[in-house]
Amino acid sequence: MANILREVFGQFWKTYKDMGDGTHAEVIDAGLIDPGEVFVDITPSDANDLAAITRGIYVGTGGDLAVHDTEGTAVTFVGLAAGMVHPLRVRRVLNTGTTADDIVGIY
Repeated sequence: MANILREVFGQFWKTYKDMGDGTHAEVIDAGLIDPGEVFVDITPSDANDLAAITRGIYVGTGGDLAVHDTEGTAVTFVGLAAGMVHPLRVRRVLNTGTTADDIVGIY
């Protein structure tokens, strides 16, 4: 049984759990106030969105981070510090304009 990707409603995440019989049960997590529970290495791409919107982004090697926000607007964060979790909710990390490295999405 697989979970359906999460959707954001205010500060809460809504997860639809596959019940195995063609139905889905709604599960509400405690939301963005809880620490992340899934961590995924991010390869910047100018063409592809992330699988889901992040709760935060860890930058291992500091630099600039070019992203699309949740609405699809391109923004570049200049000079992000290394070894930090940045509380950014993004749908895409762009290759063009990103100089930061060792990027991990927190979900």
